[in-house]
Amino acid sequence: MGELAREADVDLDEALVTLWDAGIDQLGSANDLIPARQVAAARSALGLVGPREQLNVQYWIDASGLTLSELSERMRSVGVKLDPSTRRIPKNSLRRFRRAFSEDGVRQAPLPEVRRSTPPLVDNFELRDIGRTAVSKYLSESELVGIHEALEEDFRDSGDPISPPGVKNAALVSMSAHRPLTSIGQTLKYPTAEMAGAALFHSVALNHSFHNGNKRTALVALIAFLDINGLVMTCAQDELFRMTLRVAQHGLVPTSSSDLADREVAELAEWVRKHTRAIDRSDRPLKWIKLKHILRTFDCEFDAAGGVGNRINITRTIPRKGILKRSRSEVLSIQVACAGDGTEAARNTIHEVRRKLQLDPEHDVDSQAFYHGAEIDGFICEYRVLRVSGLDRVE
Repeated sequence: MGELAREADVDLDEALVTLWDAGIDQLGSANDLIPARQVAAARSALGLVGPREQLNVQYWIDASGLTLSELSERMRSVGVKLDPSTRRIPKNSLRRFRRAFSEDGVRQAPLPEVRRSTPPLVDNFELRDIGRTAVSKYLSESELVGIHEALEEDFRDSGDPISPPGVKNAALVSMSAHRPLTSIGQTLKYPTAEMAGAALFHSVALNHSFHNGNKRTALVALIAFLDINGLVMTCAQDELFRMTLRVAQHGLVPTSSSDLADREVAELAEWVRKHTRAIDRSDRPLKWIKLKHILRTFDCEFDAAGGVGNRINITRTIPRKGILKRSRSEVLSIQVACAGDGTEAARNTIHEVRRKLQLDPEHDVDSQAFYHGAEIDGFICEYRVLRVSGLDRVE
């Protein structure tokens, strides 16, 4: 996929979004292979001609700007002979032609804007309220910078470091942080957490406030903003990645539409609404047999507490990052009263068991995840609250 993007002389992110919109949506990185049956469609979507057209000598003359004699001279240097009467090149020479012109970025035409081929939206647009959660907390400028710095450290030794890091334009950081607070008179323009989070994401991703890592900072800022307002995202990392690229490439609505920024925020807010749920902090009484079944799904073990009547020990081993990020384990345990599997575990007992064994919302296991298996994606768990500037969650 990366080779095709380079041949088309387009940014990898733009190539990905263009190919997704052309129906080739299984791609996720430069190293992904395009299935043979979809290569022709991919080349067409990126404005590249197919092999049949490239067999014409005239194509290479037009694309390179060379005369026939100049083209013949260049191809002679790579072992291909062109006679003045040659109109089509041998199929076995096509790879040499491509290689000879790869550094020149020869391509047929500008990239067709597939995702913008639909008519622009020019009707009178009015931003309506989207979402169900009132905003109670916002991220500050320093918290945005803190998120960026934490990400820079996290990705420093990865294959995709944020380099160079740091603030590029402090005024744009401030603008991004304050955009969710935009008001018309006394009325907030973005009154819900879904809308305010979308506006924050949109600004951080597109303002380019940081030298690098703007998309990653925008994504984690959105996740953290939703978390401190009592919402958690329910989609997988791959869906977040795709939406991030679409926003950054203006791929949500036709770019010639009126009120473009408002339309993009509205589309993003609707997507956020569909892919979030409230963090559930409630507990409920359960029969011990059911509670034990749930706890076993989280790798908990049980044994009788010797010499103390009807009490049991519950233990859970969890991985931890040690010094120099070496992996180590930590054993958590709690001792509670249990009169038998058929008896009921009280609500406050379950609450304490979850707290001690780190199976509570503060450790990324809210009640939807605990009782109903609605697990949160690992990427979201890792980044929903970066411990910067004392971000406080809604209780």
